[in-house]
Amino acid sequence: MTPTAAAFRRRAEQCRRFADQLDLSADPSVPALRDMAAEYEAAARALETPVPRFIDGPLTLRDREPDRRSTLR
Repeated sequence: MTPTAAAFRRRAEQCRRFADQLDLSADPSVPALRDMAAEYEAAARALETPVPRFIDGPLTLRDREPDRRSTLR
C-alpha cells in the first residue's frame, strides 16, 4: 500500500497534537514530535508536486548551454 499525501498529513497532525499535549509538561520529546510533523508535511508536499516530464527525452548538455564557439572568434 503506497502512502498518500492525505495519510502523511494525518500523521503530521497526530504528531502536532501529541506535541501540544506534552508541551504543557515540558517533555523533551516535544521538539522531536514537531520535527516529525514537519517531515510528514514535506513528504505530503513532495507527493503532490508534479514530476516534470520530458517531451522528447532528457536535455543534453548541448541543449543547456549556448554555443560559445561563435563568440571566440
